[in-house]
Amino acid sequence: KSLSEIGQWVKLNGETIYGTSRGPIDPKDEIASTQKDNTIYIHLLDNKSTYFIEGYNPKIKKITYLHSKNKVKYQKTKSGLIINVNEDELDEIDTIIKLEI
Repeated sequence: KSLSEIGQWVKLNGETIYGTSRGPIDPKDEIASTQKDNTIYIHLLDNKSTYFIEGYNPKIKKITYLHSKNKVKYQKTKSGLIINVNEDELDEIDTIIKLEI
């Protein structure tokens, strides 16, 4: 059962891991990132509505939820990036955001 669930996840989200490298955000229990060219995939691993990524302040062209393609609400501050997750977009395991720089 677990392998089947993992397989389904990979089928839906494989682009965020295959052909990517380590992302610019240091991994923690609540967040991880991967990168492919000018696209950064941010994996939000807790069901929080707000994430603060200290020290990360990229020039953002576009930031959307991976699956719905809806825009993500965010704020850039001098000390980092604040991501506000829409409750309707939360995934209980891994909410994935696609950030284009």
